[in-house]
Amino acid sequence: MIRFLNLLALLPSIALAGGPTAPSGWDGSFEPVLPNGESCCLSADLNGTGLIGGTFVFLSSDKRQFALFALSYTPPMQERWQLLEKHPIGELDAFRVKLLPAGKQPHGAIEACRAEGRCTIYAAATAKGKFKPVRP
Repeated sequence: MIRFLNLLALLPSIALAGGPTAPSGWDGSFEPVLPNGESCCLSADLNGTGLIGGTFVFLSSDKRQFALFALSYTPPMQERWQLLEKHPIGELDAFRVKLLPAGKQPHGAIEACRAEGRCTIYAAATAKGKFKPVRP
């Protein structure tokens, strides 16, 4: 994990053409897989607008924390980042995130787990709604 953090520190914060830019104070991963083997980014239409956003695990600029963000697009195509949760960097190895298909939630949901059995599910009820914890 230290090698991964050193790599991030050496790379400049650049926006890749066509991709979203991390919110201020947070840096995107330059590797598709985090040190714990999990994907850093999962693409999905999380609020039913037909536009692809997704979930992103970012590291704080000081590399002391990591956070889970949801990216959605609200009508008429406005990019919106929402911080769902943040944790000390030492908890990154146990952190897991996955997308749940539509079903109980009309547009699917995000499941974030800090450890086995300690999971929170987030969903947006409407295209303009914020992501909130929901019951499984």
